[in-house]
Amino acid sequence: MLARATGRAELLADVTRTLTDTLEADEAVERLAQILVPRLGDWCVVTQVDGRLVDEPLVDRTWRRRLHDVGWWHVDPAKRPSWSSTPRSASPPSPTPR
Repeated sequence: MLARATGRAELLADVTRTLTDTLEADEAVERLAQILVPRLGDWCVVTQVDGRLVDEPLVDRTWRRRLHDVGWWHVDPAKRPSWSSTPRSASPPSPTPR
C-alpha cells in the first residue's frame, strides 16, 4: 500500500512539475501524455472540450463537435506516426505485446 501511495505521489509531482515548467499549453499537454505513458497505460489521448457541455449530452447532439484531441502518445515509437494520422473517432493502435 505504501509503494502504491509513493508511486501516485511521484506521478503527481512529475505532472505538476511538467505542467508548471512551460507557459505553452500545447507543449504542456504533449508532455503530460508522455509522462502518463507507460506509467498508466500503453497510449494516451488528451481531449479538450471547447465551450461547456450541457448536463444531458443526449439532448445536445452537437457536443462531440466540441471535443478536440490536443495531445497524444503511444508507448511504441513505431505506432506514433500512425496514430498522428488517424481520425480521432477511430480507436488507437492496438497495444504492444509485452
